[in-house]
Amino acid sequence: MEKDKWDKKITYPDLYLQFGSEERSFFKEEAKHLKAKYDELGSFCELKKFTGGHDYIKWNEEFVKTISKLLKT
Repeated sequence: MEKDKWDKKITYPDLYLQFGSEERSFFKEEAKHLKAKYDELGSFCELKKFTGGHDYIKWNEEFVKTISKLLKT
């Protein structure tokens, strides 16, 4: 994580990130790290936590909700 290079001159694309409450700690920490970096650089990052683990079915449900919301705007 700390070895990542972030350029303050770059406007990073919007990031929508979701993780399960029962994920391994690595996933949770990485998500929080990315959110903090985006906030620091003034880029948009939406971070959501859902109840569950590393579950592609739940992730897919949340993805559909997010993409549907984006396409409405």
